[in-house]
Amino acid sequence: NGEVQLTLEHSHKLGKFLGLNESEHQYLLTLIQYARAGTPDLRDYLLKQLTDLQEKFNQLSTRLSQQKTKLDERGTQLYCRHWSYPAIHIVLNIPRYRRPEAIAELLTLPVAQVVQVLADLKDLGLAKKVRNEWAPGEASLHIPKGSPSAPFIHANWRYRTIGKILERPHDGTHYSGVHAMEAKTYRKIKSELVEILARFRSEIADAKSEELVFMSVDLFQFGSDA
Repeated sequence: NGEVQLTLEHSHKLGKFLGLNESEHQYLLTLIQYARAGTPDLRDYLLKQLTDLQEKFNQLSTRLSQQKTKLDERGTQLYCRHWSYPAIHIVLNIPRYRRPEAIAELLTLPVAQVVQVLADLKDLGLAKKVRNEWAPGEASLHIPKGSPSAPFIHANWRYRTIGKILERPHDGTHYSGVHAMEAKTYRKIKSELVEILARFRSEIADAKSEELVFMSVDLFQFGSDA
């Protein structure tokens, strides 16, 4: 009639039976240790470990499986300096946008600027010239959260989003909201958002390249992010 917890041996075998990956397996074993802990100090210590594992799991850079291009810091800074770099890098996957004039018309940019960006992308190995057209280099590039240049690429796209809303306020889907909620609700929403984004990335990878689309998601709490 009492409360019984799994042993670590049972949990280890259960994780192998369920086919958990290394991080999931580590989380399960730490969760069992937390449930079996007999002192408040040990429970606090293990709870901190569980929180750290959750944060690591919720980092997009550890969840998005993709072909990556490694850039040095100079290349990363160049790529993040303006939203046109990732936009032109990705739009090259759409056959009808492989000439500078077509790209310039779509993005409402000067042709000269597009030509310069294409030349820079070529130097970075992210674009290549094929006869009279341009083609994409590597399939995908993810700037890790810890990169010093990451804030700039986020900021550039947010500025572009503001411009788009002012130009055509009824296009796309835009939502902004401030809410008061429990800490556990915030963590649940954050975890589910990462799950959704990872699923979207998988679906996008399998879809045809027909249109250039920008999607951003912002979720943060005031004070220390947890």
